[in-house]
Parts: sequence; C-alpha cells; structure tokens
Amino acid sequence: QTSALSKRILRDWGMLRRFMIALCRSDHLDKVSVHAVLVDVFNTFQSALYQIELNYPRYTKWIEAPPSATAIKDKVIVTSAFLGHSELQTKLVEVLHAKSNLHWRYKFMVIGTLATMLRDDVAVPMAVWDALLDGLISDISHLRKLCFRAVGTALELLQTRQQSKDDLDGMQKLFPDKNFQAWNGRAPIAPVNTRSCRVRSAAVTQEYKAAVLERVRARFEDTLFIEKLTNVLSLIQSARAKHFVGSVAQMWKALFKALGVPVLTAVTPFLTKVVAEKDAHAKLLSDVYLGQQCMASEILGGLVRGIKYWPLDWQQQAKDQVNGILEFIVSIPEMESAGAWASALRFGIFDRHPTRVSWLMQSLFDNFPPYHKDTNSTLLCRRMALLKPIINELSWRGSPLQRQLL
Repeated sequence: QTSALSKRILRDWGMLRRFMIALCRSDHLDKVSVHAVLVDVFNTFQSALYQIELNYPRYTKWIEAPPSATAIKDKVIVTSAFLGHSELQTKLVEVLHAKSNLHWRYKFMVIGTLATMLRDDVAVPMAVWDALLDGLISDISHLRKLCFRAVGTALELLQTRQQSKDDLDGMQKLFPDKNFQAWNGRAPIAPVNTRSCRVRSAAVTQEYKAAVLERVRARFEDTLFIEKLTNVLSLIQSARAKHFVGSVAQMWKALFKALGVPVLTAVTPFLTKVVAEKDAHAKLLSDVYLGQQCMASEILGGLVRGIKYWPLDWQQQAKDQVNGILEFIVSIPEMESAGAWASALRFGIFDRHPTRVSWLMQSLFDNFPPYHKDTNSTLLCRRMALLKPIINELSWRGSPLQRQLL
C-alpha cells in the first residue's frame, strides 16, 4: 500500500489486471487481520478500474504480450482494439465459478469489481450478464444488493441514444420533464454541439443489444427464476429492508424500459396475489405482509417511470394494472405499509411534468373513494399519508390538486 507501488500498479494495465485477479482468488480467511488488509487494498484499487484509459502504454518492450496483440515488429507490439478490459471481466467470472466453496466475501469482491467496470465505451461480456442475473437470486444478501444496482446500470448503458432528446412525438417539447425547463421564461437556446451531446459514446451495436435483451427476457420467462426473485425481494427474513428501496425500484424501471410488457407479465401473478388479499394485514405475520407490500411498491414505482416510452397499447395495459393497485392501497385500513407506498408514488412522479402523470393524478384525486361518516379513521390517515409526498413533489405546480384536496 505504499504510494510508490500503488502508483506503479495504477500506471500499468497488465500489473493492475494481475493484481486484481490474484486478490479476488486469494480466498484468505485464516487471520482476520490479514483479511482486513486485503479488503483495504481492494477498496484502494477498485476505483481505478473505471478511471483507467483503454489504450496500451507506449512501452518498447513487453514481458508478456497483452490481449489482442496481433504482431510484434522491431520489439514493438502492433495491436488492434484494446480487449484487456473485457478480458479481465471474463477472467473474474471464471474466478467466481472456479471454486464451489469460494467464500462470500471474495464473491463480493468479484461482483463489486464487475459492477465498477461497467462503462459506456466497453460492451459488457455475456458471461458478466449471466453472473449479474444469477446474483439477483443469490442466497447472499450483500451480493443481491450489488447486483440490483449493477443490472439497472448495465441496462441503462444499452441505450445508445438519450431517448428524452429524440422527441419523436413532440411531447418533450410540449411537456418537458427535468424540472420543467422554460416554464417561466424564454425557451433555452440549443448549444451548437447539441447533436454530439445527444449521442453517447457507447460501444453497443444493435446485434449486441438484441442478444442481451433476449438473454434477460429468457430469464424473466423462467417461472423458477421469477419465483426465486420474488422470494428474495418479498421476504424480510431474506434480509430485505422494511421500507421502499430506491435502487431496487430503479432496477425495475430499467427492466420495464428495456423489455416492456414481458417483465410486467412475469410479475403480474405476484401483484394480483397482493391486490386480491385485502385483509392480508390481519392474517399474515407482520414481516411477511410488509415484505410483500415493499416489493409491490418498488415494482409500482419502476413501472410508472418505465412506461414513458412504451407504445400506447402497452401503456394502457400498464395503466390498468397501476389503477388496480392504487384502488387497493387506498382501501386497506392500516398504516404499516403507507410509508412504502407513499415513497413509491413520489419516486414515480419525481421530476415529471404534471401533464405526463395526469392519468395517475386522476386515479388518486378524481376517482378517489368518497369520504363518508363510516370511514375508518386509520383509512383516512392512510389516504392523507399517500397524498402528502405527491403534494410536496409537485409543490406550486400542483395548486389545482391542492384546491381539489381542500
């Protein structure tokens, strides 16, 4: 961990590659103090894997030829495109599967390294996609949390263009999201480099994107995979949090955005089961009930944000599903899950133009079940708790809804 050695490792891709592979396969657990040092060293060098430049150092001599070397002329290697980044990812996946009893801490190192190495200008190898999808249903909660974030990030990197900038139907110009630019002033002037800014420097081809989406779609068509994913995300005994988790909702958003209706079809049986049992809060154990409500709320939040670019028929199918869930969450007389559902609603409308989410507001305000004298006080408090984050998020832009609420 000396400064001189650290800088030397970070300057040379070959040394960094060997160092990370050796560290992840060390599997040392005999002494806690030694393991603590290994973890500290790992944290020191992990960030370099994202920041390092993807080119060859201009050395005149090589002890070992780097990946993708094509020829050696006058002791200088002539190379094609740099493949060392993808090669290291593949080697780390091999380390993950080399030992069936590899300790979970070193699995955590491998998955953490793979998650750090996700970047725009390198296509993620298929072996890495398999490792991340397997991690979603891992028995180790720490690995699952890493994989939830990594899968969402990797799916977002698949889009080579920022869809919000395309504006094929003119909706973005009429109802701009992202803090509602140009509402109270002149419209912003497009910069001269606006075209280059819209296109990401991503090394993703349409063939690669189609292959990845087909692989992910196949997982969500597997009933056993969906059953395991539902179990680990809906059971507090599986170390899931007792509240709405934004990173999990972000993963669902990326899945809905990339795959569309097939993901909704896969989770519909779970959502139907949750909505059908309106007295589950009185029948199930508290942890079981709250875990199911938290998972359903994360799916709802991701769905509301993920359907933005769906075709109209797909959007209508999703809106019908959401309206059924909304009718359920405003009619159960308990406050235990109100916080999770309120967070999901705020996640769904965050930074969105009110007109874009008017269908959601109509369900919550216009079609709200009327108050009458026999209404349970707990149910009334729950309804107010669900509407509070919406009013806070819309702020002055939601004044019509505020008047209607009063």
